Amino acid sequence: MEPALAVEGLGFSYPARANVLEDISFGVSAGEAVAVIGPSGAGKSTLFRIIAHLAAPAAGRIVLGGEDIYGASSRRRLRGAIGYVHQQHGLPVGIAASMAVLGGEMHRWSVWRLLTSALIGPGETDLARVSEVLCRVGLGGRESDRVGEMSVGQRQRVAVARTLLQAPRVIVADEPVASVDSATADVVLGLLAEEAARGAIVLCSVHDVGKARRHFPRIIGLDRGRLTFDGPREDLPDEVAAGVRDRDVA
Repeated sequence: MEPALAVEGLGFSYPARANVLEDISFGVSAGEAVAVIGPSGAGKSTLFRIIAHLAAPAAGRIVLGGEDIYGASSRRRLRGAIGYVHQQHGLPVGIAASMAVLGGEMHRWSVWRLLTSALIGPGETDLARVSEVLCRVGLGGRESDRVGEMSVGQRQRVAVARTLLQAPRVIVADEPVASVDSATADVVLGLLAEEAARGAIVLCSVHDVGKARRHFPRIIGLDRGRLTFDGPREDLPDEVAAGVRDRDVA
């Protein structure tokens, strides 16, 4: 069976630098949660930015549901099918959590809907959807709280909720727990893994190999722009796991 998401021969480089990604290929099925590990500079963020339409590949292609996501006829349409969770939440701190969550899909709204929301506030249907997704990330009843008054971990959960509200087919999370404590990291990674159980494709870069093994059945390893491992977590070689730690310490 063909994978729902296929990365085929992906390559990318910056001027005056060696290849950041070189001939990266793998496929992911719908409902699959995959951790991507590798030392700093391995190419994880670049890979995720390309999948999320934030940087175009220099070689190869990415196919979602049989369509090239950078194809002329599908680029704009498929962009909305891919949700991106940043390493830093990147949310405006002066607005309520509900508006921060809704902000992730406002680019799809009509001008009339945007004006109405700005003048009299979001409609009951939108607020109900926001409340439901905030409950899913453990922030039920916090809709009116200002983002700036929340803890770092709570803000990151709002950022996850913002992505979940869009119901994307693919969720790309770039080190989403790098700035939170270990307990919150487990909560956030668990939430992302749950989305795979709902049918989404989940790709998440994780700095902690132990957490990658705990939350994701499949692991992909990158180092110096090349694929070093792709398989079940129980088959992850010790040298690949150790290489992540050794290179980061160095």
